[in-house]
Amino acid sequence: MHYIWLIPLLPAAGAAINGLIGIRLFSRRAAGILACTMMVAALGVSLVAFWQLLSLPADARAFDVVVAQWMPAIPLQTGNFSTP
Repeated sequence: MHYIWLIPLLPAAGAAINGLIGIRLFSRRAAGILACTMMVAALGVSLVAFWQLLSLPADARAFDVVVAQWMPAIPLQTGNFSTP
């Protein structure tokens, strides 16, 4: 669960590498292999995190990930729902 932040980062890194230097340095086949490898790696991290969550008791299966601490929480009022 400590590596859950890699799930969105791995495909983004593959896309950045392919977009910035892949056109000039890689063949189409190598760029495709890089993209697929990054997606499979993200899938692997996702599956490990899923199995780790399943091994926890049912009431402890919540895992909060803070993505952007620099963004303030905005209270929203929508119908009968409210979020702090």
